[in-house]
Amino acid sequence: MSEIRLVLCGVGGVGRNVARLVLGRRGGDVVAAYSRNPALVGADVGELATGEPNGVTVTDRDTALATPADVLLIATTSFIAEVADDIAAGVDAGLNVMCTAEEMGYAWAIDPDFSADIGAAARKAGVTVIGAGANPGYIYEVLGLALTGAACRVDRIVVQRVVDLSGFSQTVQRRLGLGFEPDEHAAGVAAGRIYGHIGYPHTMRTFARRFGRTVERFTETIDPFPAPETIDTVAVPIAPGQSAGFKQVTSGYTGDGDEPWFQATFLGHVDLASIDLAPEDSYNVIGDPNLHAVVRPGFNPQITTMAVLVNLIPHVVAAPPGLLSVTDLPIPAPWG
Repeated sequence: MSEIRLVLCGVGGVGRNVARLVLGRRGGDVVAAYSRNPALVGADVGELATGEPNGVTVTDRDTALATPADVLLIATTSFIAEVADDIAAGVDAGLNVMCTAEEMGYAWAIDPDFSADIGAAARKAGVTVIGAGANPGYIYEVLGLALTGAACRVDRIVVQRVVDLSGFSQTVQRRLGLGFEPDEHAAGVAAGRIYGHIGYPHTMRTFARRFGRTVERFTETIDPFPAPETIDTVAVPIAPGQSAGFKQVTSGYTGDGDEPWFQATFLGHVDLASIDLAPEDSYNVIGDPNLHAVVRPGFNPQITTMAVLVNLIPHVVAAPPGLLSVTDLPIPAPWG
């Protein structure tokens, strides 16, 4: 495999983790980076990622995309509206584009016009555009779908994630709903300012497409876990009674029945032991036969995201042009 040259859009936690893994492998290199944070412009990417300079500094977008490269990784936000310009700029520069925005997991449902336009532009440029990450991306779209291959018939799917939230940044923890009084939390959920994990509808649509189904409606609840005492060891200080985690249940329905075709539960907390839980991912495929699988410990969000993104890079480079799903690619594996 010839060396794959990577450009980073975003050098926060995900970007730095990816850079560290790529720089430690033969066959890959980080050749440029840009950031929305002006305080990071001029910083050495190697120093940010590993503590050792590599001579590549964070610049503006035009400078970064003018650097000869193969792949642009966008790791900034969750929403298509906030990454669309960067995706289009990457395609215009002739780069394959990987994006961690959860909404890119099934962009066709979120923004059909953008999806059609960027797919056409990518095909014209001969490059691939894809949404990728841990969830959505790998945990269900790769491993979960693989489990259904052992079933003769699939009637329903029920999954659950138990996740340690202590390693996320302040911005992410607040978005997830940590550090709020009960009334503030309820108001934030109602207003859409607190939305927990937003990837499940995209996963469910991906599954439905593979099974020839359509998810017609979703329901979702997000309920906080109040902290019994002060927690000041994480990015968001949490006072007694404030939310230290949450239980989120997302259900997707493919018909008029009362039973969801796909139900996903997310249990997240900054101190799982305090609520007698440990990281774990479980899968129940209900059909013929019934299948049950558990991953212990569960997939670490930061490590899994880093590994999946890097391990997918060669497959993205080799993929046919257009806007694709991770289910269109081979199963990722470490390279280099």
